[in-house]
Amino acid sequence: MSRDAIINLLLRLREDSGTDSEVDSDLDVSEDFESDFESSEANVDGDEDDDKEEGRTSGRGILGRNTLAAVWSDMRKTSLPTWITRAPKNVGSSKVGKLSADQWRVTCTIHLPVTLIRLWAKKRPDTREYKLLLNFLELVQAAHLSHSRIMTSDIADQFQTHLHRYLTGLQQLFPNITLTPYQHLCLHLPFFFKYFGPTHSWRCFAFERCNYVLQRINTNSRFGMHSL
Repeated sequence: MSRDAIINLLLRLREDSGTDSEVDSDLDVSEDFESDFESSEANVDGDEDDDKEEGRTSGRGILGRNTLAAVWSDMRKTSLPTWITRAPKNVGSSKVGKLSADQWRVTCTIHLPVTLIRLWAKKRPDTREYKLLLNFLELVQAAHLSHSRIMTSDIADQFQTHLHRYLTGLQQLFPNITLTPYQHLCLHLPFFFKYFGPTHSWRCFAFERCNYVLQRINTNSRFGMHSL
């Protein structure tokens, strides 16, 4: 299914549900396009006690407090299969901490598209939110293709096309950004897709899990000596 078809489908589902309530975007359209979420500001619901419970959003980023509140609301209403790892209910808040790779995948390929399409897809094509949405969906499609259980040369080429569009759009939207080595290395993944097939048979999740188990073992931090 194409990107435009996905957007149109979600919009139709939203309209049919009769709950098309407008959530104002708090996107900062300043020159550097960053929203400031200092802890001194009011929380999403304007209730300090709730803020202590849920955790504040701190730092700088594209998604503001209202958008994150919409994401959290949609997450609570979303039913997921039991085999999908659930992301933290207040993802993006300061109390959530570091996400695992799988939590990032679920957040970025399931929860964020649902909310951002609802909030930004109806905006004018020349608005920054709309351009950011289209650029982000290129990354989402690339991520879905990279996790395909079936791999062909055509799928590998589609992955490269979407990822290249995403990185090119990223540089256009954020001219001062510096691409990371990981982003560059992702462009070489199609080579491995074509030679080794689906990533489930050769990715490093199992080894990373072993590293996590080893890191949980109490040691005295000295090689060659037993813990006392």
